Amino acid sequence: MIDTHSHILPYCDDGAGNWRQAEQMARQAAAQGVKIIVATPHHRKGIFLNRPSHIQSLVTRLNKQLSDAKIPIHICTGQEYHMTSMIMADLASGEIQSVERTKYILVELSSRNLPKLVLPYLRVLKSRGLIPIIVHPERYEPVIENLSLLSGWLREGAFFQLTAGSLTGQFGPAVQRTAYTIAEYNLAHLLASDAHDTSQRSNRLGQAYEMLEKEFGRELSDRLKNNASLLLQNQPLLIGVPKRLYRAKWYEFSFIK
Repeated sequence: MIDTHSHILPYCDDGAGNWRQAEQMARQAAAQGVKIIVATPHHRKGIFLNRPSHIQSLVTRLNKQLSDAKIPIHICTGQEYHMTSMIMADLASGEIQSVERTKYILVELSSRNLPKLVLPYLRVLKSRGLIPIIVHPERYEPVIENLSLLSGWLREGAFFQLTAGSLTGQFGPAVQRTAYTIAEYNLAHLLASDAHDTSQRSNRLGQAYEMLEKEFGRELSDRLKNNASLLLQNQPLLIGVPKRLYRAKWYEFSFIK
């Protein structure tokens, strides 16, 4: 199993606070059957700045530590890029780190106030040959209130990655309902832990996959697992046939197949 999104690197953001905690997070992930973790420290979110060279140095050190400790986990490079008006400058200077040097990048939006230029920014990334994966869309308040936002982003070539903790109820019932709705209507393409530690924001990937399979069947959970592998191979992701949205708010959703 592959975890495509974890804040497992220490000394860079609000994830692991030290090397010992990073090792504990890896052990916790391995116990769930995870073999590969994509390290995705925040970049451009508040005070957090994590450029590719810094990420690579931390990943190299952590991989050696895990090898020495005989923990069967391999860490890949990645980044959670917080979309801001700096995107053009960051593209020009090479500050955006794709997932393990593929064409895929993880993009985070503001939880409460979405940037007005989301669609133009997505077009810019696409014009540079990059494919945006919008992380935890179910946790953005504007999306919870108006799921039709996802339709526009999907048309611009974006993919969506759910957080395991959203499905397990870690972020409350509204987020959980939204996550399940996104999954139910084939708008989810990846599932990741977004783990930050071993307690409050721990890795719940195995539990979330079990919940998805129980609720929607094995086809969906297998597709999301396969997409994680395809992502690291820089291959096109598998897409379920989405159902068409009639109304915008989760509590009055109506779809046609």
